[in-house]
Amino acid sequence: MQNNMRFAHLDLGLRERLGLEVTEDATFIHVSAEAFTHRDGLQFRNGQRILLQELPTGERVFVCSSTASQIRSRHQDTPEETHA
Repeated sequence: MQNNMRFAHLDLGLRERLGLEVTEDATFIHVSAEAFTHRDGLQFRNGQRILLQELPTGERVFVCSSTASQIRSRHQDTPEETHA
């Protein structure tokens, strides 16, 4: 199962740079396998990719799905809201 997220009220600068809407879905990805680099990122439905470090501070994300082991360890039935 993939890690799917929903962003609500995306930062205007990020939307303009990546051609995104105010509300967007994204999938957690590994951008690089290279050692000593930032590897974790997001891919939006339009194919645009960014590193997690490129998200503006305070960006809100709702985790829509995650791996089965993560779901069992949290014992939650509702999406989790997190802040970047």
